Amino acid sequence: MLFRFLLAWKHVLEHSWAKKAGSRRIVVATSPSADDEKPQSAEVVVQQGGWGGRPWRFSIDLPRAGMTVLISGVGYLM
Repeated sequence: MLFRFLLAWKHVLEHSWAKKAGSRRIVVATSPSADDEKPQSAEVVVQQGGWGGRPWRFSIDLPRAGMTVLISGVGYLM
């Protein structure tokens, strides 16, 4: 029962982490406009949501690794 509970809990956490990551805005690139040479007038390309190219984050990937280790340990003991 503990093993199945941990798998279900990881699924719930994955859903909340995906929702959190989907609402995060990430600056992909900046490029100065051709008309102006001032750094204040740079065009910013922002990526929001999506599954590709997510950066590694301590707040998401460290607990995910901990859950994987815990699930693997309980599975090994069984």
